[in-house]
Amino acid sequence: MNDTIRYQNKPLDFVRLLGKGKGGYSYLVTDGTRQYVAKKIHHEPSDFYDFGDDKFGAEVNAYKRLEKLDIHIPRLLEINKEQEYLIKEYIEGDLASDLIACGDISTDMLLGVFHISEVMRAEDLNIDYFPTNFVFRNGIAYYIDFEINDYLAEWDFTHWGIYYWLNQEGMKWFNQTGEFELLHPDPKTSKPRTLGFETQVAELKALYQQRKVTL
Repeated sequence: MNDTIRYQNKPLDFVRLLGKGKGGYSYLVTDGTRQYVAKKIHHEPSDFYDFGDDKFGAEVNAYKRLEKLDIHIPRLLEINKEQEYLIKEYIEGDLASDLIACGDISTDMLLGVFHISEVMRAEDLNIDYFPTNFVFRNGIAYYIDFEINDYLAEWDFTHWGIYYWLNQEGMKWFNQTGEFELLHPDPKTSKPRTLGFETQVAELKALYQQRKVTL
């Protein structure tokens, strides 16, 4: 990251790279007192996604829609359109992909993501349910990306995302290597491995519906 990243007109120091997604690179940065996330938009092509002509604008507009909904997301603190970076609140907690890989993801955590998916479905939207896009703080799920898409059932949580959350072996391998081979049966697609997880998915869906009724 060669650009000087600033917040409230003060330069921020780079701490470490947090990760790379389809839309950009996210860095942990600090002003010496507090930590933030700086997301620098990249324009590298994706085999599975088209952001349109204005990737930066799409990110900002997605945040404006998400902040109005009953889900937890980091606050967007500053926008630098010229250098194409965002300064976001840093949510300190446990990355969902790490919890899954260690076998520490709980049923209540999964049901929390079911709630998020129901909120999004009501808005006719999907988010990216891949576990690296979620952090748990005090047991509460935060969606730390701002990507949204028009709703399609095949890409929602119960038909797509949940299978990553249940695949401990595949997520552990992904964390260690960055490779999707144990998560995707066909490397040419972004469809998750479903074989062996169907019963768990059905049980979780039934439990979520039961919890809703008894609340």
